[in-house]
Amino acid sequence: MISFLKVFVNFLPVIIGGISFLVIYLIYGRRYIAKIKSDTQTEGTVIGYSILQYNNAVNLPKVEYTVQGKKYHTYGPRYFILTKTRKLPWNNNETNYLVKGKKLYINRNMNSVVGVSINPLSNLYPMGTKLPVHYWSKKPKRAYVLFPESLKTVYFAFGSSLLIIFYGIYHLYKIYYLM
Repeated sequence: MISFLKVFVNFLPVIIGGISFLVIYLIYGRRYIAKIKSDTQTEGTVIGYSILQYNNAVNLPKVEYTVQGKKYHTYGPRYFILTKTRKLPWNNNETNYLVKGKKLYINRNMNSVVGVSINPLSNLYPMGTKLPVHYWSKKPKRAYVLFPESLKTVYFAFGSSLLIIFYGIYHLYKIYYLM
């Protein structure tokens, strides 16, 4: 009889691939659909910032927009973020940033005892800023601000997780059916 541990280890690539596929779909799926099907644009207003940090670096602007009298909100824009942080006890708390296209470079000097950092996106997009919101007219809740993730990134993420799943299935087939 085959032990449970051996079966579990052999199913591990399928499990990991399936979980990664699900996580990638939950992260990128809505934005991917919004980019493909967005056919309408409106103007939104920054009304706040996200509670959770995006890429452990910034809080995204919360943008409110109105479609047919109903208010919706989305978060964005999402940048590719490159962060450099120096924490030393004698540092002053300073944050410098530079935007180049879809990339946001953040350079932080923080005091390691009491380190406080500002959100660069709150300077770029202060409260009340008007931003273009692209949405799908059939489901206005599916929207993005300025630019979503590149479709190349989404295809690569989905493809790599599917590759892991297929490898796991092939591995199981080779072990259990070709013995």
